[in-house]
Amino acid sequence: MIQLDEIARKRSVLYSLFTVAFLYPNEGLVKSLKSGEYSKGLKVMLNELHLLGEVAFTVEKINAYAIRLNTNELLLDLQKEYTRLFIPSRPEHPAPICPLYESVYEDGSLMGEAAFQVARLFYEAGLKKVDEFNLPHDHFALELEFMSYLCSKEAEGLELGNELITTKSKRLQLIMLKEHLGRFSFQLLENVQAYSQNDFYTSIASLLKFFLINEITI
Repeated sequence: MIQLDEIARKRSVLYSLFTVAFLYPNEGLVKSLKSGEYSKGLKVMLNELHLLGEVAFTVEKINAYAIRLNTNELLLDLQKEYTRLFIPSRPEHPAPICPLYESVYEDGSLMGEAAFQVARLFYEAGLKKVDEFNLPHDHFALELEFMSYLCSKEAEGLELGNELITTKSKRLQLIMLKEHLGRFSFQLLENVQAYSQNDFYTSIASLLKFFLINEITI
């Protein structure tokens, strides 16, 4: 039987893999897609958490998409679709098709209350926002990465037998899932599925929605 700390570690890896998908595509993402490491990571982690069965074909779609294009074509294709979906394109269209900020869904604007609530959770977790992201705390990718961090802290607490660390990290995860990710992410991911025909983004949206439903209901 898989140990609880191992489950937390694998969940942490999955959250990190999903984080990368919602940051602006770079050569590192393309390299991991072309090598098959990205889809392999998804497949292995989902399988070890007994979640792969229903979504195995969706993972394969990511790999097939990456194989179809050469490296330069893949980078350009991802960047064009990311920009189309997630970045405002013209002054007359100030909101992107699929906003990545929780505040937009909750308050209708950037840097709303949700951003400050998540910032307080970062502070409570003893975590400073990672400068390399240069994003508000309620950016979808940053919230996913925060969940990855909390899962890793849960694993650390379990490995050390430190109930304080374990309990705190699990409590913060629950708040993030119930009061933040669970309140806006499904609309975001459904919009990606509705408005994109790119196999990477539609597949990632489907996989992450499936994963988050499992996270929220366990």
